[in-house]
Amino acid sequence: MMISSTSILRAPLKRLRLSNDRSITTLILGSTGCLGGTITKHLKESLLVNEEDVLIGSDVVKPNDENRRYLDDFVPLPTTTILENYVRALHRGCRKYDGFDVIICAAGGWQPSGVEYDVADDDDVREEEFLAFAKSTREMLQKNLFPTVATASVSAAKLNEDGLFVGIGATAALSATPGMEGYGLAKVASHHLIQSLGKASLDIMPRKLLRQTHVGILPSILDTPSNRKADGDADISKWTKPIDIATEIGSWIERPYLRPASGSLVKVVTHKQKGTMFVLSR
Repeated sequence: MMISSTSILRAPLKRLRLSNDRSITTLILGSTGCLGGTITKHLKESLLVNEEDVLIGSDVVKPNDENRRYLDDFVPLPTTTILENYVRALHRGCRKYDGFDVIICAAGGWQPSGVEYDVADDDDVREEEFLAFAKSTREMLQKNLFPTVATASVSAAKLNEDGLFVGIGATAALSATPGMEGYGLAKVASHHLIQSLGKASLDIMPRKLLRQTHVGILPSILDTPSNRKADGDADISKWTKPIDIATEIGSWIERPYLRPASGSLVKVVTHKQKGTMFVLSR
């Protein structure tokens, strides 16, 4: 099922507020990265335009001056191998806020982290190969799963009744990921957590009109400066621009009736002629 396409021009609509015409409080984890920064800028310029609206960024990297001007607050996170420390830092930074209308986890990263099947006979070399795989897998969990767990825990504690949670997964992780098992492992776990949050919200609030919505967006390859640098000879016509994802999330905030069912995973498919489409996967 195709949900929407950024190649289709939508008729201009008046900006719709969330329930009771209240202000909108938004948390974006990964706000300093290319995707998170694009989402931050788009929401602040297009949707969160009232003085009462609050946009909080959070990341392990401090925002630069350009990124900072779109943020009303920033929660610094530690670069740590201990998940509890990561979660604790985010929760403590969010204590001052009673609740969030929107929580977006845009943090992530990629690197090859595959099992070495053809290694030397030397035991010391073999051990180094497998330890390298373990290290790269741990780094993928830190960059991809830790942020999802942290934002999920904040969502459980502070997402408002009609709030929206969006996590970034990966289309690649819907199937086997040879050569990047660590990345696939982290993304599959993130998908599972998002789906579980969605199921929990439906079970907890089955009769309420204004339910929480938890959705995963699964791009293939994002058109970012780092990806272009890493694969300069690739055909980028099928790469997804971060603004396309930012625009789709913005439409879900602006018009809640466009949101997929809670617990959905939505693939992002980009074609040179057709533009970018958001297709319901699960």
